Amino acid sequence: MSDRLKSRCAGLIEIRGVHEESGNLGTVQYMHRIVRDFMEIPRTWSFLLSATAGTDFKLHKSLLKSIILHHRLVPKRYIGPDLFATARQALKSAQEACKDEHDPNDDLVLLLNTLNTTLNAGYDEKGGFIQSNPPHWSGLVDLENPKQWPDSFISAAVQYGLLPYLEEQLHRRKEILLKKRGRPLLDTAICIQRHCTIPVPLSQKRELAFLLLKAGADPNQFFGEYTVWQRFLISSTAEVLSNEDLVILLEIQKELVTFGASFAGSVTSVDQQIRWCGMIHKLWHRLDPERTGKVMSSIQRNDIAAQQDTSPETPLNSPLSPPSPPLTPRSPTINEIVSVHPMIPLRNECDTKSDGGNPKLKKESSIARRIRDWRRRRQ
Repeated sequence: MSDRLKSRCAGLIEIRGVHEESGNLGTVQYMHRIVRDFMEIPRTWSFLLSATAGTDFKLHKSLLKSIILHHRLVPKRYIGPDLFATARQALKSAQEACKDEHDPNDDLVLLLNTLNTTLNAGYDEKGGFIQSNPPHWSGLVDLENPKQWPDSFISAAVQYGLLPYLEEQLHRRKEILLKKRGRPLLDTAICIQRHCTIPVPLSQKRELAFLLLKAGADPNQFFGEYTVWQRFLISSTAEVLSNEDLVILLEIQKELVTFGASFAGSVTSVDQQIRWCGMIHKLWHRLDPERTGKVMSSIQRNDIAAQQDTSPETPLNSPLSPPSPPLTPRSPTINEIVSVHPMIPLRNECDTKSDGGNPKLKKESSIARRIRDWRRRRQ
């Protein structure tokens, strides 16, 4: 391949960083910045694209086919660079291929299934060391985030935004996928992942969430100590986000509530209700007070409806969630939510004034305000 590249593209591009044993860690780069500038001239780039105009050539599908062929033909000396690089290249190419709206996805789904089968066979031969249950080759993509390791290819498809593949799989075996063991697909779709090797835009996460919710995913399903919608709030408050991103997250939260997200079964006191409503309030109230208020009201109505519909023979949550005792305390008012909410600290808002919780400072501040008001009245 290196010789063919030299004979056809001499003086333009070259391969650098080829690993001595695996042979697939090299990168194709421009010989010089002048070459890149020349290639990016619109007239030059149009000339290059004209070679494949009118054909069914798709760059990222071709890359996927090359990865599969390479992995089948090249001897695997060890699991390290070979499979690490293959997993990353494969999912990145798959992600880009799924973005092509004008390309039919039938052959892409078949290609992704072949990819999964091929890499799984290679990973099993090496005695996979990732501690997911069961271990899966796609976990090699992001070794710095072990809690996010996928446990199946469908989990990887959700984590890396392969929307067409998820649609096809839900159409074929929806019930099995939504009840699968391990991390819920909805949780994988909506929780914000820090420092992800292959990031997924929030707009794409929104589409994944809508698709899963319409298919029957349960926002009240427990994963660990919290439900899926609670984990979504926690991950959202742990990041510094732009207003555009917060708008998308608010749309996701609204859909979670529309599809039944409630306090029932997960929040057992008024104080806890105030805490979770407080998180919603601090995330989105400044951005859109009206919609934020509607979301908080709806989630409380869902809670009341769940209590009324619950009988001793009927679990409070859906069959995907463990049964829990009904929530009996009254719902908190908006004034209670705004004034008192012990909650997880947010990084989206930086408080420039803080009294550090000192009651003496609070008292002095109150006295100073009274003095100022008295002086204004005297004037």
